[in-house]
Amino acid sequence: MHTFKVSGMGCGSCVAKITTAIHAIDSKASVNVDLSQAQVKIESSLAYELLASVIKNVGFDVQ
Repeated sequence: MHTFKVSGMGCGSCVAKITTAIHAIDSKASVNVDLSQAQVKIESSLAYELLASVIKNVGFDVQ
């Protein structure tokens, strides 16, 4: 499981953007977004760096 601190998320649309983008590269990934904690947890066999770049590519900052 990979955990990301993501800034710039604030609504359901943000959750959908991230989830859709992750599922586009790994349809079996489990994506859990916690807006109140600004945290995204992803269970996937893909590398942390690849997942982080996908989140960045849809417009969010990953710390």
